[in-house]
Amino acid sequence: MNFRRAIATAAVIAPLGLLSAATAKEMPDTRKSEGTSAEAAREPCIDKNGKSTARLTSDLESETSGPRFIIVAGSGWQEFTFHVRNRSDHGIENIQPLIGGGVRGWEDDNDYSHHLTVQAFDRTTGAWTTLTHPKGGVSTLTAFSLGPGQSVSHRFRLRVSGNVPEAVGHITGKARFADKHGCRQADDPGESISMFEVRPTGTEPGRIDTGSGAS
Repeated sequence: MNFRRAIATAAVIAPLGLLSAATAKEMPDTRKSEGTSAEAAREPCIDKNGKSTARLTSDLESETSGPRFIIVAGSGWQEFTFHVRNRSDHGIENIQPLIGGGVRGWEDDNDYSHHLTVQAFDRTTGAWTTLTHPKGGVSTLTAFSLGPGQSVSHRFRLRVSGNVPEAVGHITGKARFADKHGCRQADDPGESISMFEVRPTGTEPGRIDTGSGAS
């Protein structure tokens, strides 16, 4: 599969999910989600039509490390890290992290997102916690606060089941907060999306040719 073409195709699956960070002092509460209209109605950053009202801010920055890689279906876990940094000279409270993702077949165009599992690492217990897959939605984790210049990073991992054929997938992440000025979303130099290519079981993994320097 030509991965550059897959990146273009990914625009179709991008709305399937969002990514997030953990709290600075505790593990995210993975029981929270935006799975119902009642929950969405309580969201300060969601309007009555379910759309985000958050505007980008340079005060907060989020980024995913290891944004492009190849996964062989059924080969096990692949780790990635999500970072959030307060770039302002004041504290930011109630930062809300989100996580999600999707996988779509390259040839058949089928949605294989239910074969994607995402887990977050609990530094307190040393255990991994499975996030409820938000197919078409968002998993919301515990909100946290950051002082001026502070940052937090947390480990996540994902696994694609061996039932997935050649496909393209993504993990996307955002961090947002609400204050007296309204809803704000963290700036992300990676545009909040991390792409990966899924290769069928039995094939060899490898680094993705990102096309750096190519037109």
